[in-house]
Amino acid sequence: MFLKVDRKKFILQSHLAPDAVGNKAYLQTPCVTPWRTIIVSDKGTDILASKIILNLNEPSKIDDPSWIRPMKYIGIWWSYT
Repeated sequence: MFLKVDRKKFILQSHLAPDAVGNKAYLQTPCVTPWRTIIVSDKGTDILASKIILNLNEPSKIDDPSWIRPMKYIGIWWSYT
């Protein structure tokens, strides 16, 4: 996706980028696409502090996530069978 900016009218217009054949998407209806957000700020720290993407997530389906621990995986991802 890319944005076209009209600086005189302060309008942003989004356009999906096509693939090599010119198709913009391959979808089966009904379809739901993820949120896309734009965060604009004069300071990078304000962008890092933004909670907008966190707030757009749907609530967790896991009742008690206390058992989940962050970990590192070092290896070949396709051996995950």
